[in-house]
Amino acid sequence: MTDLIERLEALAGKVTPGPLMAQEDPCDDQDYKVLVTTAQTRTFPGTWVMRAEHNWREAEYGDRRISWKEAEANAALIVALHNALPTIIAALETVALIRDEDWLEERISDSLDMDWRPIDAARAIIAGLEKETA
Repeated sequence: MTDLIERLEALAGKVTPGPLMAQEDPCDDQDYKVLVTTAQTRTFPGTWVMRAEHNWREAEYGDRRISWKEAEANAALIVALHNALPTIIAALETVALIRDEDWLEERISDSLDMDWRPIDAARAIIAGLEKETA
């Protein structure tokens, strides 16, 4: 998991800053392509980052056919993942902390010094995670 976190952190510093958005390609002449773009402004439509296309007409025998709805979903997923990248990295770091048995044991023993129910101990651990991953 550490490798994944490191790769995501490295990529986060190199990718086009967000937020990104998915929108129909205005230049496609009704060929149903979806663009992933930077956010629009009043005077600028956003810069193309990538384009998701269907291949329903062009697919040859044995090719995987990608429908228009699937192309839309591909673009929407890329946008959602890109825009949520800081949250995803923080969640993976939290999971890595929880998997550290020594760290978790210390948090549990600290929280159980008081007369708490298990839910209170869990809340204390989560509160500690938020402080350490910030």
